[in-house]
Amino acid sequence: MTIGEFSVTIKKADLLNIVKKNRAGHQEQYQLAMKGYREQAVRVLTALLEAAQKSVPFNVRKVIELVEPQEHIKDYDRVTLMLEMSTADEIAINEREFSQYVQDLWGWKEQFVATNSRYSS
Repeated sequence: MTIGEFSVTIKKADLLNIVKKNRAGHQEQYQLAMKGYREQAVRVLTALLEAAQKSVPFNVRKVIELVEPQEHIKDYDRVTLMLEMSTADEIAINEREFSQYVQDLWGWKEQFVATNSRYSS
């Protein structure tokens, strides 16, 4: 580890396993959120359709309030491919990369959790 540069060298196989595990968790969270999103969309659309058919007041803007869950599998796939193509046995990563690849704290993570938590409980 270099103190001034905040980098660490990690065995490629260990880092690859961590990234794959984080990807699997991300995909599971996304799929759960999409299931909830679809269920909520069906409820909202069914209610709107029923209201429209009964000629009672209804609000079409409700549909727009549904924010689609986020998915960032390509970010994990890119890192995985880079690691798999690397000929090195050890990989040096900086503090930001460690945060993303090991701790699973990407720049989009807060938004991912906030959006997807609307639909998964």
